[in-house]
Amino acid sequence: MSGPSPLDTALTLTRRRLALASGAALITAYGWASGTSIAQELVTTDQTGVDAFMTLSRFVTGHSNLNLATGTALLSGLQALHPHVQQDITTLNNRIAQSHAPDIETFDAQFTNDPLRPLVLQIIKGWYAGVLESGTNAKVYAFGSALMYQTSRDNVVIPTYAHNGPNYWLAEPNPVDVMPKF
Repeated sequence: MSGPSPLDTALTLTRRRLALASGAALITAYGWASGTSIAQELVTTDQTGVDAFMTLSRFVTGHSNLNLATGTALLSGLQALHPHVQQDITTLNNRIAQSHAPDIETFDAQFTNDPLRPLVLQIIKGWYAGVLESGTNAKVYAFGSALMYQTSRDNVVIPTYAHNGPNYWLAEPNPVDVMPKF
């Protein structure tokens, strides 16, 4: 045995380079994805702001068990769309407290011509539809957890092009005991 030929060494080095390049690509992709989420989290690091938004959201939707991650994402989207949204949320929470309104319907009757009403409607839309804007370029903040699907979730499949439902890839696939015959 005379050892590896120059061709074998070249292939081994190529495989090593491929493995190293693949590893570097994965690390780079992970770093990029983490950097994106870190940038999004920096927008809403003020816990008081998130708490105020969640308080307002609970009142305007009438639901007490709202998803905090969805709320944080919606607040981040609102901050990008409206530079003064945090002050508007504080103003709305103060108005709601002063009105002593038991629910959004009662508050809305007193609030019809207010310049902050479109913001309230946009927040409601965000929670129910999962988007803050209309159109084909609207960013989706919630899909499977959007409130519009929750009332019938036990009987109606959420509309999707994924045949096994939204986020189907998170579950283990069904085992195949016998391969189907065609």
